[in-house]
Formats: sequence, C-alpha cells, structure tokens
Amino acid sequence: MRLGHGGDGFDNGEMVLINMRPKTAALWSGYIYSHDSENSYYTTIAMKGPDSLWVEACALGKFYCSGISGAGSAARRRSW
Repeated sequence: MRLGHGGDGFDNGEMVLINMRPKTAALWSGYIYSHDSENSYYTTIAMKGPDSLWVEACALGKFYCSGISGAGSAARRRSW
C-alpha cells in the first residue's frame, strides 16, 4: 500500500512494518519502510470500527502526513 498515491492508494509496491508498538488496544505506531521510495515513514495504524482500518504515514519529521482508510468484510480481513 502506498499512501497518497493513486485512486484507492493500493498498488503492487511493498511496505515493511518496523517496530510497530501498541499505544492502545486499537492504535499502533512505528515506522513503515517503502521499497518504492527507499525511505522510512513514521506511521500510525488504528482500528476505526469493527470493519475499518486507518493508516497514516508522516514525512519531513512528522510535518507532512497522509492517510488512507480501508474497510472490508471479516472474511477479507482474515486473508490479509
């Protein structure tokens, strides 16, 4: 998933989660490494409901942030 790029934000690029740690039961923070840009971005991942996920990545020392939300069925979540 690439944040801030393209219609729905999804493409074939790869991201790696680094040191993601829980802040609360529904909020995690850490870093995402993007193979496409070869950069790491501060990231928060939050459950916004039983079927909704919010991912936000920040660049330039957390000055510029972009996020994307996703929803899917319980069956789809299991396949992630």
